Amino acid sequence: MLHFTQAEMLDEFANLSSDAKRPRIVKRGIDEVSEKIEEDEIQNIDHLCFVIHGIGEGCDIKFRPLVDCVDDFRNIGSSIIESHLKNHIEEKKLNGRVEFLPISWHEELHEQTGVDERLKPLTLSSIPKLRQFSNSTILDVLFYTSPIYCQTIISKVGNELNRLVRIFLKKNPYFKGTVSLIGHSLGSLIVYDLLSHQADEEDLKEEIKVQKQKSTENLQDLLNRLNLIEFKSLFDKEKITIESLRLLNENDLTSIGLPLGPRKIIMDEIKNSMFRSDKEEIQNKIKKNLKRMNTEKSLTELEANCNFGTAGTGQLLIKYPKLEFKVANFFALGSPIGMFLTVRGQEQVGIDYKLPTCDSFFNIFHPFDPISYRFEPLVNPDVILKPVLMPHHKGRKRMHLVETDRDPSAKLN
Repeated sequence: MLHFTQAEMLDEFANLSSDAKRPRIVKRGIDEVSEKIEEDEIQNIDHLCFVIHGIGEGCDIKFRPLVDCVDDFRNIGSSIIESHLKNHIEEKKLNGRVEFLPISWHEELHEQTGVDERLKPLTLSSIPKLRQFSNSTILDVLFYTSPIYCQTIISKVGNELNRLVRIFLKKNPYFKGTVSLIGHSLGSLIVYDLLSHQADEEDLKEEIKVQKQKSTENLQDLLNRLNLIEFKSLFDKEKITIESLRLLNENDLTSIGLPLGPRKIIMDEIKNSMFRSDKEEIQNKIKKNLKRMNTEKSLTELEANCNFGTAGTGQLLIKYPKLEFKVANFFALGSPIGMFLTVRGQEQVGIDYKLPTCDSFFNIFHPFDPISYRFEPLVNPDVILKPVLMPHHKGRKRMHLVETDRDPSAKLN
């Protein structure tokens, strides 16, 4: 039995309203469900892969959701194990399979932030389907360049990865395998930025050292430095500390009886303190990047291109979640990472480049993919290497190679 949405529930853009529900399908029996259950599937898991999607909700040429595409990953992976590693299974050399889990951030960006509702009155009513596609797909790239929405995307991906790993380990307490991340298109850039800002042991020691230095000044020291020690009793009465002082606004200071002059001095100090904190954080990130970039630019030159402040622009002020697990491999599929790094002003990453907490990085692309870019010239621009051709799992030629063989002139182009 099918129940379809009524036509009057469509808005002026021919989209379903937020109150409309998808058609419900009710069937008798479980015949179709039982056919989908894989009886011979290996239960043990020795490798866990998370798949992060790119722009838009549709993740392939059929515009299927990420969950369906990840199901294909899982099914094809199982079939490859059965066809290529059958002897290993029979000899008990292979005791586990690869599990694929989806990580979706599109809903968090477009529905939870309310950005779609704010864009709707701004969007022209002509060519509605194309404009809807643009708002929900192409604009994701622009959203990622915004510090506000970039933070939403990065936080969603990082927190969801940690949450699913915790659930997975709870259900598989004896898991001893490795974890890999797969990013497609913009998703690969999200994963790259997330992994690039993971702190190794050396960075963690430096951060702890900086935090200890910051925590040495107390409220009395601050008031002494500002020549406002005579007003300390007002702060003591309200149990205000150096940490809580930074959370106060001018109305709060007025309510405790602080005169206008001292109020302005303290508010200016809070503002400057936030400015200095942001600047120090950016400088530390730039110094780390200088080591990886192997660039001739100095810290001063790079600082000149940065906007400091509590609401600056770009990637430098993003708070990146710390991953609670070790990443063994990062697979970038159809990735624009090289292009984005170039646009950000990064000329090269250096021969000794390595992601801080990830051992292996694979840039996988189709030669006809317009979104894909090479990464190797950023490592060493003087070395020009042909990309390695990945063999098809069924042993046949790739489609573009078949077409090239049919048309000899294509080889020249």
